[in-house]
Amino acid sequence: LLHAHFPFSGSFFDAYQHRWFKKACFYGLKEATADGHRLLTQEDTCFLCPIALYASLERFIESNKDTYYLVLRKTQSTLQTDTPDWEPWLLFFLRVLKAQKDSLEQKIAHEKVLASAFPRLSLTILELMKARGSLTISEAEKLTGAPRGTIKARLSALVQDGFLKRHGKARASWYTLN
Repeated sequence: LLHAHFPFSGSFFDAYQHRWFKKACFYGLKEATADGHRLLTQEDTCFLCPIALYASLERFIESNKDTYYLVLRKTQSTLQTDTPDWEPWLLFFLRVLKAQKDSLEQKIAHEKVLASAFPRLSLTILELMKARGSLTISEAEKLTGAPRGTIKARLSALVQDGFLKRHGKARASWYTLN
């Protein structure tokens, strides 16, 4: 039944099932979630949800605590048998992953709306900030080729809107992400 809903197979899934679910059933939510999240976010093995590199499952699991403990107890009761029943636990986990994916889709849509409201130079400055960590007006001028006055205006607007933080004064000032 499980493979009809989620057609996973192969050694990665088997290893993941063994490592994460057994840990969750024996040690509990916090340790298993941290371990499972690390396993899911390895770039070479992440096939379930690549965007998980930037999100935690903990909020979604916490908001479904009652269901979490029900499926945990159900799965724990079968672990010592010859055929443990992983289905309730796995279905819960996959539903949590779907909720996370839906939430991240909403965040991405919101960021796209924000990005469309910014002038192109402001977006370029924000991208430079993300890549470099900090930026001066002179560096921004060299990297973008835009006029100094325009860069100053865009930086001031980004500071005023709360996206950047200004450090220093006058010619010695630099900017970082807020």
